[in-house]
Amino acid sequence: MLKAISDAIQYVIDMGASVMLPIVIAVISVCIGVKVGKAIRSGLMIGVGAFSCALPEL
Repeated sequence: MLKAISDAIQYVIDMGASVMLPIVIAVISVCIGVKVGKAIRSGLMIGVGAFSCALPEL
């Protein structure tokens, strides 16, 4: 069971920063007391903004 959890976490990490950033922001937001819906929306907005800033480099 621990191997499955480890594999799932590693799979998400391997997707890169554009996937990890919104997840981390949403989790931190929920931990400090932001409502879940608003935390997810904020995480996605930050992720889109960060990805948009990185587009010229691609």
